[in-house]
Amino acid sequence: MTELLEITDKDIAALNDTELRSLIGLLCEAECRKNGISSKAIQWGGPQDAPDDGIDVLVASDTKFPTGSYIPRSHIIFQSKVTDMTPALIRKEMKRSGQLRYSIFALGKTAALIS
Repeated sequence: MTELLEITDKDIAALNDTELRSLIGLLCEAECRKNGISSKAIQWGGPQDAPDDGIDVLVASDTKFPTGSYIPRSHIIFQSKVTDMTPALIRKEMKRSGQLRYSIFALGKTAALIS
């Protein structure tokens, strides 16, 4: 049995897509607050199956996160899926009609995609 507020890998594995996305969004907001960055930099929510160009949680901050932060860059797209994602499935998720999704392309070299 786990202690109060102790989260295990089994707890995470039991989440559905919506719960996982919400957890990632809330953790990103908490990391912003911890580092004195406005949580307005975090965008997430809405229907999980909405056409969102591959974005489940978006971090878009004008302020750089400090070294060692759980958010390694100021601009990040998080993709969350409860299903196992093989490299082939990740590539398929990142592309539409063989072309890299614009949201991912627009990240450029200064941002990150965490899937």
